[in-house]
Amino acid sequence: MQGKVFEGLENGVVYFYSERCGACKLMKPEIERLKEKVKVFEMDVAKPEGYRLAQELGLVATPTTLVVRDGIIKRVFVGAVKHRRILQEV
Repeated sequence: MQGKVFEGLENGVVYFYSERCGACKLMKPEIERLKEKVKVFEMDVAKPEGYRLAQELGLVATPTTLVVRDGIIKRVFVGAVKHRRILQEV
């Protein structure tokens, strides 16, 4: 998925999660900190729009965090990641 065009976001982060996911619950505070610095789109894979987009991109796990620069997916993180690490890629 890295290198693909991401429609609707020029620069920022797309965060895929599920309410029932334990690692996603650990990521919530990291995502909140990230929102203070960059634009973050949160996509719940249990909802139709999030599920559809996750399928289109070929996501297989939550949490998955995409770093988008210049409309291109530049980095993909699967699993819980500290906000500082994500910011290094933005």
